[in-house]
Amino acid sequence: MAAATRSTWALSGTAALDGTESALTADRPSEFRSRGLKQVYGDVIVCHSLLTPFTMAARADDSVGDQHYVSVVFVHAGHYVLRGPDTELHFEAGSAGYMSGWTRVAADNLATSRVTRVSVRREQLSAAGITVAGEFGAFEQPLSMQAPTLSFVMALLRSPAVDDDDSATPIETVLTQLIIGMFSESQRISLNSEQFQLSLRTRAISLIYNQSSDPSLTPAGVAAQLNVSLRHLQRCFTGTNQTISETIRARRLQVALAELAANPLRSISMSEIARQAGFSSMKEFRYAVKTRSGVTPRELRAAGSTPARMQQG
Repeated sequence: MAAATRSTWALSGTAALDGTESALTADRPSEFRSRGLKQVYGDVIVCHSLLTPFTMAARADDSVGDQHYVSVVFVHAGHYVLRGPDTELHFEAGSAGYMSGWTRVAADNLATSRVTRVSVRREQLSAAGITVAGEFGAFEQPLSMQAPTLSFVMALLRSPAVDDDDSATPIETVLTQLIIGMFSESQRISLNSEQFQLSLRTRAISLIYNQSSDPSLTPAGVAAQLNVSLRHLQRCFTGTNQTISETIRARRLQVALAELAANPLRSISMSEIARQAGFSSMKEFRYAVKTRSGVTPRELRAAGSTPARMQQG
């Protein structure tokens, strides 16, 4: 799999309204603000945005190319209203819902909002036995899969877009399975054995991405938090190219190398980078880098660049 693509934007006024794929209007166009970032992992699209109040009209044409997608939306702050011919749903901070595509539903954003959207192919949901009826809907609260899904997504957005050829499970698959997990739980669909194993592995990877900076995180600790035996969790990683321990180390290495690339002028010490990434010692950090790249962290910093492939670990 190729590296994810990443883009950011910060727009204001009529340029911001005209610069979106959606049909947006605002009471005071000159005061409208939009900023955020988007990362694309294969067929999965992740967007995080901050938007001032607007009204969105539903689009019926296929020029945007979102007709084959379903989007899950997490509201961090603000007040969204999704509108249909016969109904409307209100979403405030902490809630999550879904909609067809990302331009096909009429909506009102009543206050400055911060939202995260994950868009997956509808066919991926259908293959897992999930039918998404209607143009939009809400997930019932509480939903146990909501927190791990959102924590994984936010961990991705805080990280650079990287090549994940060497990961235990490609990020595109992890994101898709987490969204499948939300719909499966909401619709009370039982997973078969293979689906359950994949779901458990993706939940473990989500937890690792969110907690890898804790040097005390171990495979046994991951299993305990998922309420399964270590042996059971290890079986979920059988057939992948990484064990649970290697997945934890790979995530720590990715974080450390991203920080190393962001601070080429030694504004942060090597030991502090290792500590923040979750390595218990410089020796462990040096070993991870040397094993991956053939050079030491100091030699890597002296070279002045960190290859994108290395950032995945």
